[in-house]
Amino acid sequence: MVEVTPTVTEWLGSLSLHLGHSAPQTATEELLQQVTGDYYYLSSSLYAPKQITDFKITNFVGRLGQGPAIASESQPVILLVAHLDAAGIAPSLSYGANSDASGVAVILETIRVLEKLFKSQKSPPKSDIMVLVSGAGKFNYFGTKKWLDETAEGSDAALLTRIQYAVCLDGVGKSDQLRAFVSRPPREGSASFRVLEVICLLA
Repeated sequence: MVEVTPTVTEWLGSLSLHLGHSAPQTATEELLQQVTGDYYYLSSSLYAPKQITDFKITNFVGRLGQGPAIASESQPVILLVAHLDAAGIAPSLSYGANSDASGVAVILETIRVLEKLFKSQKSPPKSDIMVLVSGAGKFNYFGTKKWLDETAEGSDAALLTRIQYAVCLDGVGKSDQLRAFVSRPPREGSASFRVLEVICLLA
């Protein structure tokens, strides 16, 4: 049983007042409520807080290609990447549908279409397609780093040298305009240079 003290009565009254207000409609209203609102931290002396040090990051990796899972070193790889998680300065500002469920949806649809080409004997693709849907994207892309480290240290380390380029799809569902960013200007004549040329041509 909780003893009904003046502090508890004040707390319940404050919560009832906030429940009667409508939810913030804009990011500015949400941030203002975060700053000016009343918040309560409930704790118990029965349990001491414990820092989580063994959290698990889940990555989903797939491959679309011909032949065995580990193909010959001459077969180049195109890597499509998107992250699973969403984050924001406030929970209600975590727009996960755009960042990055939209990127995951684009990857799934791309694989669905390309699968038909890989099944056709008339036009066998010259590159394998790999997919990395990573966790902890909002934590400095830690899931992607984890995959890179594990691949480099594993039996398939040669795979990293076969990746022609990687395409990170993020926030592609908000408008009808797409923006492409490159980590560094691609070398003229390279695969990534040709892809960038096609994107600029279609833009």
